[in-house]
Amino acid sequence: MLVLVNCMENAMSITFNEIQQNRQIVQRKYQERRTWLQEEGWKLYQEYIVSLSLPSTTWKDSNGVERQYVSIGDMNDKGLFQPMPLAALSLTDDYKLKFKISTVVDDSPVTGGAHYLVSIAMWKADGRLHVNVGDGKVEVVVASPDETGAFYEVSNAIKELILSGFKDSRLD
Repeated sequence: MLVLVNCMENAMSITFNEIQQNRQIVQRKYQERRTWLQEEGWKLYQEYIVSLSLPSTTWKDSNGVERQYVSIGDMNDKGLFQPMPLAALSLTDDYKLKFKISTVVDDSPVTGGAHYLVSIAMWKADGRLHVNVGDGKVEVVVASPDETGAFYEVSNAIKELILSGFKDSRLD
């Protein structure tokens, strides 16, 4: 009974101002985490594009419209890939930034546009950046995300996952 009385006394001393301050602290930390993960996602995206040695960043479809070889986005309500900036993405309930990287695998003007989607999840744990590639197929801990080439392993995992999507033992 004494424990219950002490808890109630402590709870009674908490003010509305303290509640508001704690809420603001959590909101600020959430925004800082979101911004940091979005910045790291942008670094990954840029490094991945460079790793592909593309002829250019865009290609032209049959109508002469410029299309990106690589884009970031997520699935819309109809289950279709929707390009969107990282800034439009929120964190999940477990503070992960999740998105898809779309890579065009056919840039022919007539039949082009086929793309391959790879799911990415990024989060911070124990002061380190974790990147999950392909819905759990590969997880990479990026020890020094500010170093040049920090996303080398992640970029390779994305490309290997795409290549594995084009293997069919029935054709061997």
